[in-house]
Amino acid sequence: MELKSFQQQSPFVQKQRVVIGKIPCLLYRPKGTGGPYPTVINYHGWSSNKEFQHFKGTILASFGYQVIVPDALYHGERGSLNYTETGKLERYLHKVLLRNIEESDEILEYTVKKLEADEKHLSVIGHSMGGFTSAGVFIRQPVLKTMVVINGSCAWEKMLSHGNQNQRIEEGSEELQKLEKMDPYDNLEKFLKRPFLLLHGKEDNTVPIESQRIFFEKAKHHYGRDKKHIRFFEIPNIPHAVTMHMFEQVITWLGKK
Repeated sequence: MELKSFQQQSPFVQKQRVVIGKIPCLLYRPKGTGGPYPTVINYHGWSSNKEFQHFKGTILASFGYQVIVPDALYHGERGSLNYTETGKLERYLHKVLLRNIEESDEILEYTVKKLEADEKHLSVIGHSMGGFTSAGVFIRQPVLKTMVVINGSCAWEKMLSHGNQNQRIEEGSEELQKLEKMDPYDNLEKFLKRPFLLLHGKEDNTVPIESQRIFFEKAKHHYGRDKKHIRFFEIPNIPHAVTMHMFEQVITWLGKK
């Protein structure tokens, strides 16, 4: 069965396409409200695109958030790949991840200056590759108040060592060398003890949960007395997927922060 993006429009949410620099994005806002808006940047996963985030964007906007959903390099309007072909993930994942992180400078600047974002209420969330991205963006952008990572990893090298060896990314590239220096596991001081939420399916075989467990244990030690501001929920019987229960946790978390 061919997967299709959810198309239903909410009468309570305004949706439009915007281009930030050369980055096509979808913008969601609750109707009948004005800025400054509490704002969430939502990053999609490998082989997905901004259109497939429509339901998530609509839900977040219905709870009062402005939501920015960018297309990643080689995804959506920015091209495509045969994502399941052998070698494609290994060849392109690090390129996409690094570009996402670097482009966050432009996205955040535009969001604050042009889209009336509330600088005190900026958040980042992502699933899978989008979760990797969210962690990288979080350490790069100290203005972000919180992050949510769903079925992703904040310990990139640890994930590779526990993951499928056939999915190891190409070694020796300039992009990979830059990413190695950005590994959130080795940059916890850049979290500035800001709150974050990790959600992960226990049966996830695509991004195994072990690396998040390792990261969270180190984070708890680093945060010390402030560890009450960080949470890690392991969801039983769930593979590499986002459930309604997970998204309930996202809405609750953002509402508290």
